[in-house]
Amino acid sequence: MLVSVALAVFVGKLVGAICGIVGVAVIVWAQLQKPKSVEPVSLARSRRSENVTTRDWIGEWGESRRDFNQLEQSDVFAEFVGGTCAIRSDHMPLVRDQVAAASELAGSRLFHSPGITLSHAIQSQTEHWKRWLYFLKETEGLNRKVSVRGSDDDGYIEGLAHVSALACQKCAAKSLSV
Repeated sequence: MLVSVALAVFVGKLVGAICGIVGVAVIVWAQLQKPKSVEPVSLARSRRSENVTTRDWIGEWGESRRDFNQLEQSDVFAEFVGGTCAIRSDHMPLVRDQVAAASELAGSRLFHSPGITLSHAIQSQTEHWKRWLYFLKETEGLNRKVSVRGSDDDGYIEGLAHVSALACQKCAAKSLSV
C-alpha cells in the first residue's frame, strides 16, 4: 500500500511537470504566431548613411576623433624615413594596432568627405592608413624632424593619436562649411 501511494505521488508530480512544460510550450508557440510589431530603437549614435552625399560627416569625424582620443596616452608615433611611412610603438603593439585601425578608417573618410581638398600625393595613396599619415604630415607637419641623407621630408609625428584627434576635429569643421 505504501509503495502504491508513493508511486501515485510520483506519477502525479510527473504529470504536473509534463503539463507545465506543455503549457510553457503552448505559450511560446502562441507568442511566435503573433505578428511582430516593430518599434523604433533608440540608438546612441545616429545611423550611418549609405549614400555618400547624405552622410553625417560631422558625426563620422567626431567618431574618429573619439577613437583617437581614447588612445592619446599611448606612445604610438608615425615614422617617415626614406620615402616610406610606418606606424610604430616602442612598447605597446596592441595599442599600435588600434591606432592603425583608427587611421585606416580616418584615411577612408578623407577620400569622400566634403570640404577637404587632397593633394595628388595624398589621393594617390592606395592604402587608407597611409593616406591618413601623409595627410597629417602635409596638414599638421612633422613634430620631430631628422636629417637622413640631406632630406627634409624625414621625421616623426609623435603623439600620433593626439595629432590625429585634432585633425579629425578640423576635418569635421571643414565638412560643416560645405
